[in-house]
Amino acid sequence: MPKDISNIIICDYEPQYAKSLAEMWNKSTEAWNGNLFNYSEAQILDKELNSTALATYLAIDNDTVVGYINLYRDEADIANVGMLNVLPSYHGSGLGKVLLKRCVLKTAELKMPYITLYTWAGNTKAVPLYKKMRLLLAKKWKPAPPIW
Repeated sequence: MPKDISNIIICDYEPQYAKSLAEMWNKSTEAWNGNLFNYSEAQILDKELNSTALATYLAIDNDTVVGYINLYRDEADIANVGMLNVLPSYHGSGLGKVLLKRCVLKTAELKMPYITLYTWAGNTKAVPLYKKMRLLLAKKWKPAPPIW
């Protein structure tokens, strides 16, 4: 049964959540097609400090990060979802949709013409959501080892 997300808070990334964010990524390996996450608080702090994202949002449940999404501007001045992750224990709860909607609202606020994202065909849990939300699937993408 999906988790209840009615008490989850969506907020902008803040450095105080770096440790919890690292833990979220490290607990998400099973959902990422074999990618192994092994992040430290320091790595997250550095990555987010140097990020060029227009926005980075966290889903917080009782002071624990359970979801993450960021939004970038691509070279054609189009909004692009960079990364979206929800802890596997929250899959099916609607939390991914809530995070995506936040990015759609940000895209409209910035008066950008549309929003895209990259994924791979094997991402069978997420692709139906992306299509239902009418997000443009920019091109075929195969996950690569993380660079941060």
